[in-house]
Amino acid sequence: FSEVKSFTFVENPASGIKKITDNITFEFRNNIFTCEDHYIRVFNLSGHAVSEGNSSVSLEALADGLYIISAGNRTIKVIKK
Repeated sequence: FSEVKSFTFVENPASGIKKITDNITFEFRNNIFTCEDHYIRVFNLSGHAVSEGNSSVSLEALADGLYIISAGNRTIKVIKK
């Protein structure tokens, strides 16, 4: 299986679940997480902020594992290998 490297949240009117009022594109490539024009915060599983920055942050110095990333009004999980 190939890994997802980039994705965008978009509204799906057929789902009827929730309207998304903004389109945010995340990209995670070469241990750099990018979300243009948004402040990004990276948390470990203990909830401690381990990295932050504007538009992009590097996860290079972080240990492999699961991280919670907050950008814009979205929060996602990322596995760094």
